[in-house]
Amino acid sequence: MQTKIDVSRCIDVNRSDEQNKLEKGLNIAEKELLIDALRRAKGNKALAAKILGIHRSLMYKKLTKHGLDGEALSLELKTE
Repeated sequence: MQTKIDVSRCIDVNRSDEQNKLEKGLNIAEKELLIDALRRAKGNKALAAKILGIHRSLMYKKLTKHGLDGEALSLELKTE
């Protein structure tokens, strides 16, 4: 027996501006928290993950999500 799922009901393609603003704000806050933790940990990603209370693998995923891997991360840590 197969069940058909109406995907259009599962995904809200008509998101409101408020939802988009909230998501953007959360992403900015998350990125700032990552950078702050990395500065406090002097660039040590494992220690930064510990500071944030997240697993190291999740830290790497979040760094990649925010474009903070490689040289971009080095530039972010040097500013300030």
